[in-house]
Amino acid sequence: MDDSDSMLEVVRDALEAEGLEVATETTSVQVVPRVEAERPAVLVLDVLMPGMTAVEVMSELARAEYRPPVILHTGSLLSEVPITPSGDTFLAQMYRLGVVAVCLKGQDLACLISEVKRALGPGGTDDADL
Repeated sequence: MDDSDSMLEVVRDALEAEGLEVATETTSVQVVPRVEAERPAVLVLDVLMPGMTAVEVMSELARAEYRPPVILHTGSLLSEVPITPSGDTFLAQMYRLGVVAVCLKGQDLACLISEVKRALGPGGTDDADL
């Protein structure tokens, strides 16, 4: 899931080159219904997107019947920004909601490829949804 068509194309091409089946979504409000309908093995989620925030998407997924491992793919360094009165950070909240890894956009895609494969497990050439 990313609101940038060009970023989706770059990531999709990289994951498909690794033998992974990839489905994409540019509309954040469609992520949870598609996850529940299609049941991807892993979800790659942008942080800053129109419609629903990543926190809202993750909160809905936390209540869903099916919850794939989620990898955040972001161009933002949000790890130290407090978002709760208790000083909880964005990433602390995201990990509690089920995020398994974070990779930064603009870097080599090796992090994302590695984390997707790790989330898929041994022999993982299943489908990824982004």
